[in-house]
Amino acid sequence: MRFIAVVLILLAGAKVGYQEYLYRTSTAEVLVSTFKEQAVAACQRDATAAGLADRAAWANPAQVWFGVGNPSADVSVWQIDHARWGERYRTPFLFVTPGNARTTAVCAYDLDARRTMVLPLGQS
Repeated sequence: MRFIAVVLILLAGAKVGYQEYLYRTSTAEVLVSTFKEQAVAACQRDATAAGLADRAAWANPAQVWFGVGNPSADVSVWQIDHARWGERYRTPFLFVTPGNARTTAVCAYDLDARRTMVLPLGQS
């Protein structure tokens, strides 16, 4: 009887975990498809003005993905009273890497503030 109860608990846990996985991946796909054009245009405008790559490299991005939190904000997870804690751990971003470019930069497009920032490739 215990074996059956353990198996049922494991199956219920697997079901909840899989539903959470499906929710997260589908939400990320919808956000990328919705805001991709805006993010690419903003990154193309701002990164080209900064001289990081040519407009054609940003016009055809190599990769666009969704992430939560600004990796360049210097805030630890336990500093919940810090002014930038929400930016570091709660703000949604689209990260764009330029295609056909020799740059190690990634453009991070803030979905809340509609602004961009350019990060070194290893920080995203």
